[in-house]
Amino acid sequence: MSVVISLSLAPVAVPDVLHELVSRIEVLRPAIRGTFTPAGGILRASVENVVRPVLAEAGFRPGSPATFLPTELNYHASGLAAVVSIQTGRASTNNGGLAATLSAASCVGVDWLLLLAPETYKGSTTAPKVESHLHELAAARGVHLDLCGVVLVSY
Repeated sequence: MSVVISLSLAPVAVPDVLHELVSRIEVLRPAIRGTFTPAGGILRASVENVVRPVLAEAGFRPGSPATFLPTELNYHASGLAAVVSIQTGRASTNNGGLAATLSAASCVGVDWLLLLAPETYKGSTTAPKVESHLHELAAARGVHLDLCGVVLVSY
């Protein structure tokens, strides 16, 4: 499942190239889930190994242009004005999804965050909680981020 959370006051549309990328990542869900440990643990590096070729083909390169929490972002594509964060267990419990969103907002010229988060981590709901946090952030009075939105892709 993928969902778009708009952080802009004006209506915005996700660029077609990001829609296409999300579709290609969604096809990889079984391969991503195949990297999980029997106990439900997830290694970010294992998830990254699965999605790296698709990200590279779309023009994303490793690294982060963030001035705040740069380690929360894993890939960037300046030509697409987008960054990618691959989250695992801490996406919800340690607010990694929110931290990645703030990190993306700190990037000059970045409009979109593609946030990959697991449906569950070791039996605990993860992506739905991250989605809820992001909707709360988008609706919060007095909080305005320089970011059009987040495309949350659960795996």
